[in-house]
Amino acid sequence: MAAAYENAMPSLLSWGREAPRIFKKLAAASKALNVEMSTLINFGEQFDTFDGAATAVGKLNQLMGGDSLNAYEMMNVSLDERNRL
Repeated sequence: MAAAYENAMPSLLSWGREAPRIFKKLAAASKALNVEMSTLINFGEQFDTFDGAATAVGKLNQLMGGDSLNAYEMMNVSLDERNRL
């Protein structure tokens, strides 16, 4: 867990004091989904730019068959919220 925390912190530093809380939620999601935390972080980081968010949201909406996700919303939520959405 300590190694995962150390690896995740560069991606979470932009969230300031919220970083430890977000890390805990990512760790729980990682365990529940049985995937590496780095996979969740990499998934979430594609929404850091408008181009990345628009591309990813377009693909996800196509897979889900509707307009479920919004690129602006995905850009403005934390990594754990991105995975939840």
